[in-house]
Amino acid sequence: MEAPVMKLSILAMVVLVIAAMEFEPTNGFGEPICGMSVSELLACEPAVVKPPSKPSPSCCRAIQKANLPCLCKFKGADNPLGIPIDPALAMQLPTTCGVVPSFTC
Repeated sequence: MEAPVMKLSILAMVVLVIAAMEFEPTNGFGEPICGMSVSELLACEPAVVKPPSKPSPSCCRAIQKANLPCLCKFKGADNPLGIPIDPALAMQLPTTCGVVPSFTC
């Protein structure tokens, strides 16, 4: 009896994880966070966590269309995806990607 319950529990967790991956956090008006979808935010994750790696082309494309001042409100605060973002690395992304010559919040 325990095996079917365990399998059902695991299946439910997998469904929840997949559903969570498809969920796009919004600002309450159905828009992605600061003009970026979850997948675009996640594309930048390797560049904003320690040890950082060079931002990917998909990350830089996302940064180009992002609302940078909007992203500033997440600096030093809990971010919507729970990623351990290094604020100093995040502040460098617009310049590293060549979007702006310099950037500060």
